[in-house]
Amino acid sequence: MVSIYDLAARAGVAPSTVSKALRDDRRISAATRARIQALAAEIGFTPNVAAQSLTTHRTMTLGLILRDYADPYNGLLVRGIEGAALRAGYQLLVASTHEAGERELSDIARLFRQRRVDGMIIVASHADEHRAQLDPSVPVVFVADHPELVPDRPNAGLVTFGEMAAAQTATRHLIGLGHRRIAYVGLERAFVSNDNRRRGYEAALRAAGIEPDPSLIVASTRRDVIAAGAEGVELALPAAPTGLLCYNDLVAISGIRALLDQGIRVPEDISVMGFDDLEISALVTPPLTTMSQPRQEMGRIATEQLLAMIRGEAGRIRVDTACTLVVRRSTAAPRRDA
Repeated sequence: MVSIYDLAARAGVAPSTVSKALRDDRRISAATRARIQALAAEIGFTPNVAAQSLTTHRTMTLGLILRDYADPYNGLLVRGIEGAALRAGYQLLVASTHEAGERELSDIARLFRQRRVDGMIIVASHADEHRAQLDPSVPVVFVADHPELVPDRPNAGLVTFGEMAAAQTATRHLIGLGHRRIAYVGLERAFVSNDNRRRGYEAALRAAGIEPDPSLIVASTRRDVIAAGAEGVELALPAAPTGLLCYNDLVAISGIRALLDQGIRVPEDISVMGFDDLEISALVTPPLTTMSQPRQEMGRIATEQLLAMIRGEAGRIRVDTACTLVVRRSTAAPRRDA
C-alpha cells in the first residue's frame, strides 16, 4: 500500500506538503498542488482519512439535510453540492426530514454532529426550521429564501433565489400577454415560501393597476403535491381566471392535467405558469412556461461558501441568486371573449 511518505519521496517534497496539496490548501502553489495530485492519481495513493482527521481536526465530511429525497427539485441542487464537495476532497452524508419539521431537523443535525461533520448545508422551506437546535460550533449554510432561518452567528450563511421577485416576473409575463384575471394557486404546506410567492404575485398586479381579487388566491391543503395541483385548479375555476400562476411546476403540471380532464385547453382557454423549471417541465404537453432557479449553481455556491467558513476564510455570508423566465407554450394571450 502506498503511503504518504512514499508519495512525498516521489514528489521530492515533505509529507506535510503532500497532505496540504491533497487538501487543496491554497498555501501550496497551484502548480505544486496539481503535480502532487496528478502523481497521487498515477500511483494510486489513497489518503488515510482517519489519520488526516487526527492532525487537521477535520473529517472531510459535510452533512446535507433535504426536505424529501423524492422531490425532483433536489436533483440539480445535490449535483452542484456534491460536485463542489468532491472537488475539495469532501464526502457527503445526506438525510431527509420527510417534511417533519423542527424536531426531525434538530435530531438529524445532532446525529451529524456525532459523526463529526465539518459543516452542514440545509435546504429549507419549513416555517419553523429557524428554531431548530443547531450546534453553534458547526458551520452551516441554508439554501432558502428566508433570512430569518439563519442563526445569528459568524459561521452561518444563506443562499437565496429571490422567489418574491421571481413571482413578480412571472405575473408580469401573464399581464404582458393581456391577462387581467390571474389566479395564484398556492401550496399551504409550503408556509413562508408560499407567502413570498403570493406577495410577489400581488405586488405585480398592483404595479399594473390591478387590485388582487381574494377569490383568485387559493391554496391547497393537500400534502401530496400532485393532488394539490388538481385541488388548486378546482378552487380557482369558479372565479373564472384566464391565467394561473402556480406555486411550483408539479402543481402546474397536475393542474394542467385537471384542466384537460375537464375539456379546458391550455393555453387556448387558460394560460398556466409554473415555478422551478424542473426537467420534466419541457416535456409535458404543452411545455410549461416557468421560472428557472439556478439550482446547480446554488448548490455549488452553498458548498464553496461552507468550505470557506470551515477554512476560516469567511464569516457570515449571504449570496443572492436570481430566477429567470423560461417561456414555453403553456401561456398565450387570453381569448377575446374571456
